[in-house]
Amino acid sequence: MYKKSSSSFVKHLDFMIIDLLLLAGAYVLAFLVRHQWAIPRHLSNPFIQFGIILLIVYLLIGLISNAYKDVLHRNKWLELIQTVFQVALTLVILLLYLFITKQSAVLSRWVFVLTAAFAIILIWPIRVLWKHSIRMRLLRNNIGGREQMLLILEASSLDSSIQEIFNKKYQTYDFCGIVTTDPAYVGEDIEGIPIVAGINDLEEYVLANIVDDVLISIDNVEMSALLINYFLEMGIVVHMAIMNSDSPLPNARLDEIGDMFVLTTSLSAASPWQLMVKRIADIIGGLIGCLITGIAYLFVAPQIKKIDPGPVFFHQTRIGKNGRRFELYKFRSMYQDAEARKAELMDLNEMEGPMFKIKNDPRILPKIGKRIRDWSVDELPQFWNILKGDMSLVGTRPPTVEEFECYEPHHKARLAFKPGLTGLWQVSGRNRIDEFEEIVRLDTEYIKNWSLKEDLIIILKTFVVVFKRKGSM
Repeated sequence: MYKKSSSSFVKHLDFMIIDLLLLAGAYVLAFLVRHQWAIPRHLSNPFIQFGIILLIVYLLIGLISNAYKDVLHRNKWLELIQTVFQVALTLVILLLYLFITKQSAVLSRWVFVLTAAFAIILIWPIRVLWKHSIRMRLLRNNIGGREQMLLILEASSLDSSIQEIFNKKYQTYDFCGIVTTDPAYVGEDIEGIPIVAGINDLEEYVLANIVDDVLISIDNVEMSALLINYFLEMGIVVHMAIMNSDSPLPNARLDEIGDMFVLTTSLSAASPWQLMVKRIADIIGGLIGCLITGIAYLFVAPQIKKIDPGPVFFHQTRIGKNGRRFELYKFRSMYQDAEARKAELMDLNEMEGPMFKIKNDPRILPKIGKRIRDWSVDELPQFWNILKGDMSLVGTRPPTVEEFECYEPHHKARLAFKPGLTGLWQVSGRNRIDEFEEIVRLDTEYIKNWSLKEDLIIILKTFVVVFKRKGSM
């Protein structure tokens, strides 16, 4: 899934909120200093009124003057100039307002002077420190949190393409590798990025590694079109350099990577606001779910240990978004040797494809195992995965490593989204679906049509499925 670019208003909302809080603090501090740390009662109402006007004017000036555009790229001295300009112009406009409305005698000149001084003293260093914090997060090599981008570049222009991409210092991507039109370059590296494959050999790399986005900048238009279709089939976000704009790119959006303008396409796209709401819902749901899990533990744990002494929780490596690995947790509903016995039961597998499922699985613990599966209680510990950010409340079910290794390229499309505790497949008759391709179709359909409303509908349907005991999630 592609995260839409934010406007300066949305992208730097954190700077705006911090500025307004600091300006309000400077105004209050100036008033308290001027009036010897006490606000006269007869001035309390004008004080609040002018404070609100002050914040509104400051915000409007910031938006009109694009004060937050490229804020991360300004050095501390340019930031000082911008801060002084924004604060000074705000107070000048407020002073004009007071003069026009004949209220200039209400606030003393010292309040204006002190507000300006305190605002600059507070806003400038805090902006600088906050930018430093953001830059450190952007520069930190965090595979779990940053998008992994594969570069597909023309061999004859490798150096110039990399220079153009790297022209902006603070990237939101980690560049995991370069694929080039000339395989002779494989094994070398440019600016610390390894050249991992030629174009004819890239499938093996993409299937085995985490790739969220690809940037294609090659001269061959026909090859570009083939690569676009290939990556879209896998659910990977595609960025095409503008010079290749003749290549077919459905639902294309203009974007920028470094100083290179690109057209971007993907299975679906979401705004930062949508993703923020989804994450907030996950955190709230995760906290509530962990509390429920703790209560369930008191009843489930003794019964599991009574039948088969051993760990109460089962954990297994699963594949998350675009190939990321994480440990998934469940209440143990099977005997401890269940994984070892799986090979003996492969002939009874009822699923067509890499997934495994059989009715009346002999590895399930008697009584308690079936009971917690029927009511999906065994899935409750995954709320910890949701809280950590490995999973979401709604998404696609994460495959095992063994299943993932059997994937064909188009199967990887179901991993374009963060895996979920429930999803479209689970509420569409999981027990009746025995074809893996149908599961891939449902998961891909969910990703293409994703919306917050759709997530809410799936959550509500999940409660119905669980209470009707139509199968575990």
